[in-house]
Amino acid sequence: MDDGTENHGIGLRSPSLQTQYGTPNNDILSRDGENLVRYGLAGDDLILGIIHQANVLFGNEGNDRLQGGHQADVINGGRGHDRLLGDRGNDLLIGGSGDDFLSGGKADDRLKGSSGQDRLFGDQGNDYLDGEAGYDRVEGGAGDDILIDYEGGDRLTGGSGKDQFGVGGALSEAASIITDFKVGTDQVRVLRLGTTFENLTFQKSRGGTLVMDQGQAIAHIQEIKPKQLKVESFVFGEASLAHTLQSNLDQSLAENPNATGLGSVVFTPDGSVWQGFSGLSSRESQTLVDADSIFGIGSITKPIVATTVLQLYEEGKLDLNDTLSQWLPDLAKLVTNADRITIRQLIGHTSGIPDYLDQPEARDQFLSDPQAFFAQAFEAQDLISLIQNKPTSGEPGAAFFYSNSNFVLLGEIVQKVTGSTLASELRSRIFEPLGLSRTFYAPQETVNRGNITRTYSDLDDDGKITTADYLNEVDEVSKQGLSWAAGAGGIVSTAAELAKIGQALFQGELLAPATLQLMINDNSDLIAAANRPAGSAPNGIERDFYGLGIESGRLSGIGNFLRHNGATIGWGAELTYLPDRNITVTVLASQPTPKGVSEWEDSSFISLTNNIRSTVQTYDDFRVQYPLTF
Repeated sequence: MDDGTENHGIGLRSPSLQTQYGTPNNDILSRDGENLVRYGLAGDDLILGIIHQANVLFGNEGNDRLQGGHQADVINGGRGHDRLLGDRGNDLLIGGSGDDFLSGGKADDRLKGSSGQDRLFGDQGNDYLDGEAGYDRVEGGAGDDILIDYEGGDRLTGGSGKDQFGVGGALSEAASIITDFKVGTDQVRVLRLGTTFENLTFQKSRGGTLVMDQGQAIAHIQEIKPKQLKVESFVFGEASLAHTLQSNLDQSLAENPNATGLGSVVFTPDGSVWQGFSGLSSRESQTLVDADSIFGIGSITKPIVATTVLQLYEEGKLDLNDTLSQWLPDLAKLVTNADRITIRQLIGHTSGIPDYLDQPEARDQFLSDPQAFFAQAFEAQDLISLIQNKPTSGEPGAAFFYSNSNFVLLGEIVQKVTGSTLASELRSRIFEPLGLSRTFYAPQETVNRGNITRTYSDLDDDGKITTADYLNEVDEVSKQGLSWAAGAGGIVSTAAELAKIGQALFQGELLAPATLQLMINDNSDLIAAANRPAGSAPNGIERDFYGLGIESGRLSGIGNFLRHNGATIGWGAELTYLPDRNITVTVLASQPTPKGVSEWEDSSFISLTNNIRSTVQTYDDFRVQYPLTF
């Protein structure tokens, strides 16, 4: 339509729901309607929500001004320096990349600054404010607010009311500044799981008190003397759980002698963070795994690429029912049924396309000279040509069949739609807004090889573990090493940064609410697809589905989960989020997977399930013992 409005059924919305798009110019998006979703696209836009409706507003590119209405709005500034105003209603405001201003307005709001030097102002109501990456100014305003600084370095002002300041997390790199702490009213929550009051020391400093956690400065509390701070001034997570989580990690490594090192991060229900490591980054140098250690995340690349595709869908730049041949006519010549295979089927693994990594030609090329295979700079056509004229797994849309070929093709579609590289789109849409500096799309970006964990594997199934060092041995990482994995598995990251991606995706920072529900609920039954009886999946999985790039289900004794796992040669990775409990767990491993060992038996999955169960049990017990403080 000429006014930029069209029916565009994002996610599980009703057929009457409308989406209004801007243009590459500076737009004003404001019109009557119901439940309108507005996307500013490029330009410096003014985007106004409907007063008496719940709005979903996205600024995208440009320096935008977005204002909600009187209901619960979701407002995302996107890229650029934006101004977000929630007005009334319990709103979710997300700054995105750039230096943004976020104001919640009335009611109880959630404000997340994302990257950049942001200012967050809760205004009225009991608000939750998290500046996230960058050095931010966070002000609660009126009400009983929670101000969180996971990254460190933010300036926190509670305002009136009974406020709580979250500082000193396991991921923190600088001390937070608390400007108006009220003794006897406010509290400081120490975010690093394992800290107790006995770990803290206090030093008089610059007209206030410097709070130290085991020698690390975590907060400077202005206008407060050390003697004024008592145990009741602080709140801590369940310290005993930190020991349990570390023991789980150490035990998993000990029980898998072929594994080299593990890194894990756990976000607990009360916001505490645990980060732990076990083993070595390199057997040769005996370097320990630490916070900077980078692992391949394998197929967890898939939900990240899927998120990028779904963002393009939200922006109206592609449709999930578009066919493969529409977007990639040349590559489509190598794929049977390309004129009937849709983007939706590629994301959900129901395309019927065979997996290029299952082809004998790929295995023969790899086994004949693994290092040459790792060093080769593969293009998408090289990989997809391996499945040319090969039998399909079925008709498009008929059944679930997991195929890495789907996401090689999706990566190419992203590049065709945007005219950019996949690496550039991942960085601008996901890595930069989340402030990720140690996460890379390795086939197209240069990786700091000094932080890459060395990989080891039994390459020829002779029972001997050897170096499979495809990111350390090549000369030019940016175009080699993981080019064979492409959009199916080419991302490398740290345990902490992968956890941030999971938190952001599953808590609604990267996609509109209905699109996230579509990602989860447009799914295939994995237990049925494997011809297993209901409830017979391993490790207590009662229900198991694969949606649009993400796995969901239910775990016995735990509840609902959202997850993806990954494996590349010598690396294993796990990411799980429990939506009913607000628990996120990641485990990254340098480990070979011996022949005949399933994903359920490797050390990364064992560590994951052990840490999930330990966290759930600890906080379930805590709820029973202290129901009024949780």
